[in-house]
Amino acid sequence: MSYLQLAYYHLASVFPAFFIGTYSLCSHKGTPIHKLLCKVYMVLMFVTALITLLMPAKVGARFLGHFGFIHLLSLSVIYSVPMAWLAARRRSIS
Repeated sequence: MSYLQLAYYHLASVFPAFFIGTYSLCSHKGTPIHKLLCKVYMVLMFVTALITLLMPAKVGARFLGHFGFIHLLSLSVIYSVPMAWLAARRRSIS
């Protein structure tokens, strides 16, 4: 898959995530629509992070000829999304 195709997939997943996340932050918490939109947001963010891991770094230092510092953000999202999902299921969100 080419870098351009990955970039389009990345934009296709992050664009709706931006608007869903903004709406979720501004809406009433705990409503059925809020819960649904947050689940969609989390899936979109996880998919976005996976896509970005496939995209080689174009700027700055590279590790193994592919990964750059920006990929650390992707790894943090891949870790934090399941942790947030579990916290929400346990109702341990403050």
